[in-house]
Amino acid sequence: MSLASARTAARASLGRLVDPLHAALARAGGGAPPGLRRGDGAPTADVPVVVVHLRPGAEERPDAVLDVVTRARAAAEAFTPVLLVERPALAPLRRGGYVVELVTPRGVAATLEELRRTYAAVAVVAVQPTDLDHPGTVEARLRAAVPPPARGPLAAVRRALRALEARLP
Repeated sequence: MSLASARTAARASLGRLVDPLHAALARAGGGAPPGLRRGDGAPTADVPVVVVHLRPGAEERPDAVLDVVTRARAAAEAFTPVLLVERPALAPLRRGGYVVELVTPRGVAATLEELRRTYAAVAVVAVQPTDLDHPGTVEARLRAAVPPPARGPLAAVRRALRALEARLP
């Protein structure tokens, strides 16, 4: 048996185990917001979404933005960032693997409200261009915006599901 066919067989076997868990979580209200996936491709079923609003000028430093968000994600329990920009500079930020949204013509407030509904965002953190000169403060604000992990009967199942999904190649 080749390595490729072994991987395919392993994924199929794991799928038979994981799919019923996904279905049970979705019925219990733990489904992922539409279109969001973690960096490893797994759904964000119980990972809070934080909108990172990049004020004009901040999107011109994509490397700094991606570095700050990545370090905050590593330090916090877990969260999925959705980057909101006011100028069409989406490509450099999307290359970092994050969801990037553009402010609609209706304005910032309407766009933020739409993102809160669409992604069930738990917080919005605004990042000014000058904030990127002090990345530690931005990281601290992002970590503070993430609520503590859920505790309860489904929390253990969700953690086990994430651990299984993380093992997939």
